[in-house]
Amino acid sequence: MLFSLLILAWLACVLVPLAGLVSAFIGDGGTDDIVTEVSTTGILLRTLGWSAMIAAVSASIGWIPGRYMARARGGGCNRVLWILMVVPMCLPAYAIFYCWYQAVPPGSYLGNMAAENGMIPMLREGILLVSMTCWSWPIISLCVAACTSLRRDRVHELLTLDAAGPGRRLAVAIREDLPALLRGMLIVGMLMIANTVAFDLAQVQTMGFHLRALEAQAAPGWMILQSSLPLVVLLLVAIGLLVLVPLRRSPEDPVPAQPPRTWQAVVTWLVVILTIILPIILLGVRVLGRVQLDSFISLYGRSLGWTVLVSLVAAIVGGILSIAMLVRLLKAGRNWCGTVAVFGWLLMASIPGILLVVGIESAYNRPWIREWTYDSSVILLVGLVGRFGFIAVLVAWWIRMITPESILQVFRSDGVDSFGAMLESMRGRMLSTGLLSGVIIFVMSMGEVVVTAGISPPGGTAGVSLPASLLNAMHYQEPDVVISALWVLVVASILVACLMTLGLGRLMRRLPVMLVLLSGIMIVGCDSDPNQVRPIPIEHVFGSPGSGPGQFNYPRSLAMDGDNGWIYVVDKNARIQKFDLEGTHLLEWSMPQKENGKPTGLHVGSDGSVYVADTHYFRIIRYDPDGREISRFGSYGTDDGEFIYTTDLAVGPGGRLYVSEYGGNDRVQVFEPDGRYLFGFGSQGSESTQFNRPQSIGFSHDKDELYVADACNHRIVVTDPDGQVLRILCGIGREPGQLCYPYNVLVLPDGNLMVAEFGNNRIQKIDVSDGRSLGIWGGLGFEPGRLQYPWSLDGDGSTVAVLDSGNNRVALMESP
Repeated sequence: MLFSLLILAWLACVLVPLAGLVSAFIGDGGTDDIVTEVSTTGILLRTLGWSAMIAAVSASIGWIPGRYMARARGGGCNRVLWILMVVPMCLPAYAIFYCWYQAVPPGSYLGNMAAENGMIPMLREGILLVSMTCWSWPIISLCVAACTSLRRDRVHELLTLDAAGPGRRLAVAIREDLPALLRGMLIVGMLMIANTVAFDLAQVQTMGFHLRALEAQAAPGWMILQSSLPLVVLLLVAIGLLVLVPLRRSPEDPVPAQPPRTWQAVVTWLVVILTIILPIILLGVRVLGRVQLDSFISLYGRSLGWTVLVSLVAAIVGGILSIAMLVRLLKAGRNWCGTVAVFGWLLMASIPGILLVVGIESAYNRPWIREWTYDSSVILLVGLVGRFGFIAVLVAWWIRMITPESILQVFRSDGVDSFGAMLESMRGRMLSTGLLSGVIIFVMSMGEVVVTAGISPPGGTAGVSLPASLLNAMHYQEPDVVISALWVLVVASILVACLMTLGLGRLMRRLPVMLVLLSGIMIVGCDSDPNQVRPIPIEHVFGSPGSGPGQFNYPRSLAMDGDNGWIYVVDKNARIQKFDLEGTHLLEWSMPQKENGKPTGLHVGSDGSVYVADTHYFRIIRYDPDGREISRFGSYGTDDGEFIYTTDLAVGPGGRLYVSEYGGNDRVQVFEPDGRYLFGFGSQGSESTQFNRPQSIGFSHDKDELYVADACNHRIVVTDPDGQVLRILCGIGREPGQLCYPYNVLVLPDGNLMVAEFGNNRIQKIDVSDGRSLGIWGGLGFEPGRLQYPWSLDGDGSTVAVLDSGNNRVALMESP
């Protein structure tokens, strides 16, 4: 029974996606007109350099705690220590980076120093190194502790008898632990090579980032595969070394481990306090100060529930697969069938997540099976088990290798053959195998982004997966919601660590029943609901993924010149392109700097000037219609006339310039046309006179009212030109008349408002007086008329242009 399940899972999660990947490559018809700014060799070397550096630093920190844990006896303090060391590994690596990055926001000493001296990229890279080390060093410690526990020889006893000095003891310790350290560094290096999201947030271009960029630009399959081959080869070699290099077994007459020294305990607890306990305390203080759990549950509660459910089912499947693999290894050892299966699991773990997404889509997105697979959350189970099934294989293999030969000989001499007899004779090892595999797969599934975001069924009851939702909130720059959610994950991680440490083997006996029940819930309860939002009545669409003329690399703002019939678009290449209303590319120009970040706001003045909110350079730059700079103003700071992150500009009464910003200075400042400061209003917060990332602003036709898209408060704030609040429209939610991250606001000819909702993947027309919904268009999808993360919109009185950022296109519709 278990062996049949192992074969079925391998076919569904390994062979079929690989066949789909081959099919997609053979029938691929993408474009090869892809522009890359750096060579693949340079990106690969950068990836290896960062991975090696993080692995080396983690090894230097985790070595002593690993030796201490291997020799420490049981007790309350040591159990707490084990729990705390497991907590970081239960959190996604990108979440650890985000928490550390939020510790030095604009306005802090380090944040101000970096901004004022042009050192923001260096600050991000330093935080990346620190955060990834904090996440990785427990892995090194666990490897050292596990390998040390396998070899209880008499070396330390002989050193004591010889009265060896500190130098000799250190040399012996290094020689003893070097295999474990290298094994741990290999694991950390593999994880860093495959890590995409944390490096993406830090804007460090590694191989994973490069492959995602190629996929976003609609690169053909052969190009993505060719670029990924060096990464795949390196991961296969690393996993091969990890599996094939044998561990040193315990001697038959081991000497009891020497008790740890006091200084080892001090160093261990100091490392744990600085890298684990202190960040948790700071996170707790931040949450207590500004709790946003209600907002997170309101927006992402459904995603959280279904992500936990899918991850739990994947963990149960992984636990059963691990037990089945262990049984197979105990009965038959290595054979060609097992070798092929192991190779398949390792291959699925090694290939970039983008390739796995392509393979699953090609194989399962077919009419005769789509309803029960690709359009339901079952496809998430296929992706997660395919991605992390290798954990079950490695754990089973490791348990088999560390099982003493004496036990195996007794096991085989008794003629044990059936699963029931095996379970009775080796219950502890089998249950430990299943539990360990299941917990690891559950934790990794909860944090997986690329695969779950790529194959999550759009429009379903599950919505967007929790990791993708967290990443969106990070990009929204709403740290309170993200940190509140991360605090929930920390508490959950502590509970998981407690379960791992204290042991819950009896639960493994009920795995088949739990699997059947949860799978039934997934199939019945997770089917996609029809998308009730009307598609946009498109008149014309232009744009495609890429970096060439007329192509977009995740565009983030749009502005129309209604008098001349021109549309300006800025994307993540820090490039502004100019089009006519038919989508014909007219010209383009680049921003003077882009290392810190890219612009997020555009506005066309009455004279045709193009104002650019150069967000991460704390300024406004004005261009003429041909891209020649006219003027600029602004600098970093929190004083009057200074900016942190500019988002948008609007021209008010008398030609005054109204500039919105966020990042601590969440406010609107008003300037004379020549850039001289006049006054400002607003501050960071959720009160009626405060803002939380005012992403877009616009005036009524008579200039009597200013409309502020208060994105992270999920509302539209209406003020007069002096900043006095007149009324507040809408509130958080996904129903008509509610908003989820309104990123842009447009005043229509009838005076009502059209709002681009980044978080709801739609545009909504609302009544300017009371916020009632007058129409909704879009809905998540890739088809014409559907939207994916719309950032901006603008109009000329008769036409509305919608910036469909996630689909890299501009959709034009008649003004409603």
